[in-house]
Amino acid sequence: MLFHKEFSPCLVVLAIVATLAQGATVKERASNQCQAVGTAHSFSTTTGDLPMIHPLTVQILRDGQEIASVDNVQCNNGVDPPTTTQIQSSLPLPFGWSATCGTASIEECHGAYGRDRDIKGEAPTSEPFLQGPLPNILWTCKINFDCILL
Repeated sequence: MLFHKEFSPCLVVLAIVATLAQGATVKERASNQCQAVGTAHSFSTTTGDLPMIHPLTVQILRDGQEIASVDNVQCNNGVDPPTTTQIQSSLPLPFGWSATCGTASIEECHGAYGRDRDIKGEAPTSEPFLQGPLPNILWTCKINFDCILL
């Protein structure tokens, strides 16, 4: 019994350390989640003109923190095979971004990272806002992917 009492605190400490280590593993897994976010404005340059989609800005986020950003990314409209923009970041491999746009909107986005060659994006969202005298729409399309998948 004396042997058990002397080592009980050690067992409690080991159990706490093991629990904390499991928590660290969960935290590490969370850091493997990345997101590619493409945004573009749709606006008219003069009164009476139809709005047009303008080049996208694509950001790569890891745990919500930007690790890369590329401006002037063009939409892929009717090109076969689709073109992709390779985005370099602190990740081991580049992320391949592609989006199809209509005249004034993002219609869909998809990407590739590592072995995962066809990652479907979420449905694009739009948010109207005013900038100057003409209405604008901010379009956003997001692609979630596993950062460490090689």
